[in-house]
Amino acid sequence: MDDAKKCALEIYHNTGRRPTVEEMKDGFYWLYAPRTQESIELHKNFFTLTGDDYEDVCKNFLASDPVYLSFEDFLKDCGI
Repeated sequence: MDDAKKCALEIYHNTGRRPTVEEMKDGFYWLYAPRTQESIELHKNFFTLTGDDYEDVCKNFLASDPVYLSFEDFLKDCGI
């Protein structure tokens, strides 16, 4: 989570605006994405990384719980 917050704050300080989900990259998506098939379809590239089994990644994602209720909650926790 510390790395995700650092990334969000770096984007904010460098651009003067809040980061987007796409700018935050795939490694942080699990922190705040709703656990739905729609989330997978919306950001399919986050689930098709080289060397990962797509079906296994999706299954684990849907079975897990996000740290934050939403991306907005994550940004609020970052203070932006």
